[in-house]
Amino acid sequence: MKRLFAAVTATALTTLPLVADTNAPAKSEPEAQAPATVLARVNGKDITRAQLDEAVQETMSSMQMRGQQIPAGHLREVEPQILNQLIGQQLAIEKSKTIKMENIDAKVKEQLEAFRKNFPDDKAFAEQLKQMNLTEDKLKQKLTEGVQVEALLEQEVRSKIQISENEVKEFYDGHTQYFAQPDQVRASHILVLLPTDADDQVKAEKKVVIDAALARVSKGEDFAKVASEVSEDPGSKTKGGDLGFFGREQMVKPFADTAFAMKTNEVSEVVTTQFGYHIIKKTDTKPASTLPLEQEKAKIEKFLKQQKAQTNMVAYIESLKKDAKVEVLLK
Repeated sequence: MKRLFAAVTATALTTLPLVADTNAPAKSEPEAQAPATVLARVNGKDITRAQLDEAVQETMSSMQMRGQQIPAGHLREVEPQILNQLIGQQLAIEKSKTIKMENIDAKVKEQLEAFRKNFPDDKAFAEQLKQMNLTEDKLKQKLTEGVQVEALLEQEVRSKIQISENEVKEFYDGHTQYFAQPDQVRASHILVLLPTDADDQVKAEKKVVIDAALARVSKGEDFAKVASEVSEDPGSKTKGGDLGFFGREQMVKPFADTAFAMKTNEVSEVVTTQFGYHIIKKTDTKPASTLPLEQEKAKIEKFLKQQKAQTNMVAYIESLKKDAKVEVLLK
């Protein structure tokens, strides 16, 4: 259960600016509709059952995209935590309106245009808004709140995070497995593609092409020239077949086994893989090594800042609650 709560918290933190609309009216229904069930009040503003249910669904969707899920039997158990996140989001919205920010309209416009680009036309865009129970104005409001909260968190949390040289080195020294580089080779190849449904006749025709290329190379013709003329690998054809350095696990087994067993500047016989027929030329080797600290320093610092930001965001939101009037009515 601790892992489940941790996953929910991580998901909520990464989506904090995508705040729930605690001021949104209910959907347009007949006036006889039952009053909304209020689960919490934040400085007099209601958070309803409908808003919590929506937040639960959004959390589940976000977790599924990360390969995680909340077991159906545990949904009620995580509701208090997600409600707590909604309370924090509302407090962050309120607080964000008290700080000075620039270019909000421009940022909202940029995000709205980026969102629109996900749809082929205005009709599809409007249909998506309808499914989300949003108007375009309401979407703009939510985006504005998101931009404001993001600016608040940047000002009050992220900008204050400092990572020391010692912290970077401690992480590097304690996680050497992340920086270990296996043996690598550099090779070029000539590829003649073979369709997955190729019959014997097609295979024979393709074999004639690759054998002819091998004969040219064996007679001393420049490998890169032959690759540029014959190879059907678009990624390396224009580079004379050069694949750069790669580890054993980066290539399919028959290709890797051949390349790693060869001597530098040796040319292989024809190698068959799931992609087709290859001729491989090994051009260099690089022994196993550890990436140097100086090379990885910026990445480590960024990672540590992200970790601290998650922890500090929780603490910051909790600090906002101390000065707020919060009533939790969920039972």
